[in-house]
Amino acid sequence: MKTTLLAVGKLRPAFRDAADEYLSRLRRYGPTDEIEVREAGKSPTAAESLREEAGRLAGKLPGGALVIALDREGEAWSSEALAARLGRWRDEGRHLAFLVGGSHGLAPDL
Repeated sequence: MKTTLLAVGKLRPAFRDAADEYLSRLRRYGPTDEIEVREAGKSPTAAESLREEAGRLAGKLPGGALVIALDREGEAWSSEALAARLGRWRDEGRHLAFLVGGSHGLAPDL
């Protein structure tokens, strides 16, 4: 199983250690890439920022990957549920792409 983490912007130093810990855990399942795309800082509206960032993320998505959008408004998974899903995806040989949005979140169509 290959995993790609696609994120808008750079993590603040306070979160970098936690992110590195989770990435090291994911690497136990197979190769893991981390890709950051630039935030849409000068867009006049939040909706335009979301569209611009969605285009940047979509342009970096690996072909055929199962996309998992990480959003604070989304469904919360327990550690056990996440481990079970990762195990299924690993057994299926899926390429996973986890998406993390910028300050406005992720575009709904992404």
